[in-house]
Formats: sequence, structure tokens, C-alpha cells
Amino acid sequence: MMKDHNRQRYSALQRPILCFLATAREPISVDQLIEWTQLPPSEILDLVKEWREFLNERHSAEGTSLYHIYHSSFAEFLDEEEGLSEFHGKIIDIALGQVEEMRQKIARQKGAVSSSSQPADRVNLFLAYSHKDELLREQLERHLSVLKKSGVIHAWNYRRISAGQEWEGEIDQHSDSADVILFLVSNDFLDSGYCSGIEMTKALKRFKAGEAAVIPVILKPVDWKDTPFSKLPALPKEGKPVASWANIDEAFEDVATGIRRVIEDFQ
Repeated sequence: MMKDHNRQRYSALQRPILCFLATAREPISVDQLIEWTQLPPSEILDLVKEWREFLNERHSAEGTSLYHIYHSSFAEFLDEEEGLSEFHGKIIDIALGQVEEMRQKIARQKGAVSSSSQPADRVNLFLAYSHKDELLREQLERHLSVLKKSGVIHAWNYRRISAGQEWEGEIDQHSDSADVILFLVSNDFLDSGYCSGIEMTKALKRFKAGEAAVIPVILKPVDWKDTPFSKLPALPKEGKPVASWANIDEAFEDVATGIRRVIEDFQ
């Protein structure tokens, strides 16, 4: 029944979630699914809610909801149809990664590694975007590489969340401490309840309080004129979508130049 959905959506989103649920020996939390799949939190939350009747749910001592495939026969079916060995391997790799991260954390605490210092005048950027615009986000960050390498900015997005970290708390921490918040605007960004709801609301609240600058970067053609950020100056120039430029590198160069001007106001 679930595989009757669009095949592409199944392969990219539903299959990894189903297979991890079927592979895990113990019920797992939504946070673990986010960590293991590296998929957008909002998508996973929506799917878990949609599939609730097919999942066995229990609660940890702390009250966290934990999930597992309800019928073992369905897990066996998935193993036959999809092959769960790759997901067994991924879980092992994740566990080893957590051990290594803990080792490094202990080393840092002992003074073996010191990487927490940050120049006082470095500007923190927070990128709010839809995962469907990942390739455009990567291109933008490459155009910001000079600013990053020179220590002028530190750009953060949710892909930087490490294994074992609580995703929502990490996003809140970086969003709340950002000096400049970029809205990477597309139809997918505006369609995302998390991006256009939670992240946008918090960012604009900080903007109105004078705590952060907010810059809409229009990635794709979309009607954004009646959005809460429609009065803000947008990049590229005149709000022309990046995807509409004949040369996309010129578009991102214009965006990077505009961001540099805003950053200069902080220094």
C-alpha cells in the first residue's frame, strides 16, 4: 500500500525510514530516524504521524515516543523485497561514528583539541531552506567560500548536525545566535510547514527586535509577494530568481556581493 505512492518519493523518503524501523532491534525515536536518515525533520514527523496505525509505539522512561514495525511479518517482507543488510551496516557505521565522536569530545576536554574559538567579529549566517533545494544551497555556499575561508562569516545549515545531536535544539541554537538569516526561497520552501512556519516566524521575530538581519534569496520563480517577508530587500538584484538567470554563477555572485554588503554593516 505504501509503495503505491510515487516511486521517487518512496525511494528517497519512505524506503529509508521503513527499512531503519524494520532493521533496528529495539524501538527507535524520531530523533534517531532524523539522525540515521539525514532527512528533513518535518518530513519524518509527517510520515510517522501518517503511519502511526502500522507502528508499534511505546515510551521511554523520559516519555519519548519510540517506534517499531508493528508486524514482524512486514519486516520480513521488507527484508525479502528491499534487502535490509545495507541498513544493518549503516546502523553499525553510525554506532562506530558515535564512539569516535565521544573519543574526540573527551580529547577536547583534556585540551588535546581546541577548535571552539571564534573571532569576535565573525558574522554567523543561518541558512533556512527546503531539502529539495540542496544543490542550489551548495552552490551558494561555494560562492561564499572566500568569506568563510577569510573568517568573515560562519555559515550553518541543518546538514551540519552531527550524529547523536538533538536536531531541533541544534537548529534553535544556531537560528537564535545567527547575525544574518538567509531564506532560500522557492515553491518548496514556501510549501514546507517547518521552513515557512517555524523557522520563518522565529527569524522575523528576531529581525523585528533588531537582533538579526533577514535576507530572502529567491532561488526559483514563485509568488512570494504576499509573504511575511515580502517587504524585505531580496537577492539577487530586483528579486530575479537565481534559476531565471542565463548564467547561474553570475546570479550567485550577485547574491554573495549583496550578502557581503550586509555583513560590512556588522563590522
